[in-house]
Amino acid sequence: MKDNIREVVEIIENLSPQEGENKTKVSGLIIRKHSSELITHSVFRPLFCLTVQGDKEVEIGGTIYNYGSGDYVLVSADLALTATISNVSEEKPYLGVLIELDPLLVIDVLKDVTFEKRLNPSPERAVVVDHAEDRIVDAIKRLLLTLKNDENEYLSKLYIREIIFHLLSKENGHTLYQLGLMGGQFQKIKKSISLILNNYKDKINIEDMAKLAAMSTSSFHKSFKDVTGLSPIQYQKKIRLMQARALITGSGEDISSVAFEVGYESPSQFSREYLRQFGKTPSEERVKYLSAN
Repeated sequence: MKDNIREVVEIIENLSPQEGENKTKVSGLIIRKHSSELITHSVFRPLFCLTVQGDKEVEIGGTIYNYGSGDYVLVSADLALTATISNVSEEKPYLGVLIELDPLLVIDVLKDVTFEKRLNPSPERAVVVDHAEDRIVDAIKRLLLTLKNDENEYLSKLYIREIIFHLLSKENGHTLYQLGLMGGQFQKIKKSISLILNNYKDKINIEDMAKLAAMSTSSFHKSFKDVTGLSPIQYQKKIRLMQARALITGSGEDISSVAFEVGYESPSQFSREYLRQFGKTPSEERVKYLSAN
């Protein structure tokens, strides 16, 4: 395992010329590099990310997931989270290989292969952190070598399918398995998540959302929290605050305008909830950002 990881690190070092996100010619394959500690608040789309150097912590709905070199995180729905990268330096930056998960590709693999495990009757948390087996790391290495050696994209697609196959075959494969199955409660919750993401500024009615999902209000509320770690209202609030933070650090809008822009009716309530989420008021956030830039 360690030799495989070291080889992946060596390959990545030549494929990640810049800090942050390094996109590749393979659709959905991204290499991440960070030379300093970093805290981000964002929405993770369905993805697989293998860390090969550095440490990472992810907080989702109050649950903390810690992982480091040789570990991966797999997300099967749009989750609002806080990620912290640590134990890095200029000489030894964080390095990770990220693959965006296309539900259609997962469905395609499920059609071609029969898996013994079956989906649990109730939807489960749409995230898993685990140690990558040699077969997964080896497939990642071969995938990266297609970039280094400028090989045909056909091979890279095969290696991504292989990685998905190995992930589905694991004991915790149901986390990915539920992404590729049409119908069922997980897909209904996934649609509800998208509805909130696309309409986060608007008031939401839980009863109406439950009806759209053809579920009772209590069942919908429980299933939503099972998948995301948050209630629908908490999820919407987190999305609003993340969008507000992007505006505060990326635009010249005054704080009250930002509050109204993301759906708040009270700037004072917005400031209180922003402080609770990020540990500083919106005004303090802007001052810190301007000072750093």
